[in-house]
Amino acid sequence: HPDFIVIVDSLRAFHGSFGSAVLGALLPPSVYRLHSGGAYAKLSIVTTSQLRSQCAASAKDLHVAGRLSKRVSLLWTRDAESRALVVSAQAAALRTLAPLALSRLGRRVAVDDFMLALLRLSYESEIRIVEPTKVAALFAAEREHYRAVARALLSELGARPDGESSELLVPAGAVAPRTLLTRRLQRSRRSAL
Repeated sequence: HPDFIVIVDSLRAFHGSFGSAVLGALLPPSVYRLHSGGAYAKLSIVTTSQLRSQCAASAKDLHVAGRLSKRVSLLWTRDAESRALVVSAQAAALRTLAPLALSRLGRRVAVDDFMLALLRLSYESEIRIVEPTKVAALFAAEREHYRAVARALLSELGARPDGESSELLVPAGAVAPRTLLTRRLQRSRRSAL
């Protein structure tokens, strides 16, 4: 089913009720299942400030960052500033997840393994059961896109070729502590529940 993220200025204005706005403020995003005819879609609602905070390195929850770590399409924005906000949030989401993915791989990584680990975090931060081949299929469908993203992230983190190996060597400071990943995944799953 299509999975949409809608960024709003005000939860109160969007929801129209105080209770829903408070819940959406405490546990972003507000998630709805839309049904029209025989079609379904998932709709996640966040404010501009929630989008920024949920994609930042300081984010405690990985739900929104995980969603934006995948290839996305920007369907509509009201202006250039809004478009820049979404582009910036996706870049921040990828930068947030990269050190966490490396915590599973260590300092010596292959580009494909890195991107698969990063994409896997999106599904691990949820409580739903995902078929075991989902991440590999997602990667295979957009392989060159994801490889380009992985190379850019690894380069930004200071990764360098590892001699004659096809792997890259990542500086120690670019790898997040494994405990940080564990805490964020646990918090994300609790929030999802």
